[in-house]
Amino acid sequence: VHFLAMAGVVGFVVVHLLLVLLVPRTLLPMIIGREWRRGRRSEG
Repeated sequence: VHFLAMAGVVGFVVVHLLLVLLVPRTLLPMIIGREWRRGRRSEG
C-alpha cells in the first residue's frame, strides 16, 4: 500500500515537472498564484 502511494506521488511530481519543462512560462504563475503579464496591470 505504501509503495503504491509513493509511486503515485512520484508520478504526480514527474508529470508536473515534465509539463513545466514543456511550457516554462507557467512556472511563475504556479508559484505566485496568478498570471504574470509583462508591462500590463491586471484588471479587476
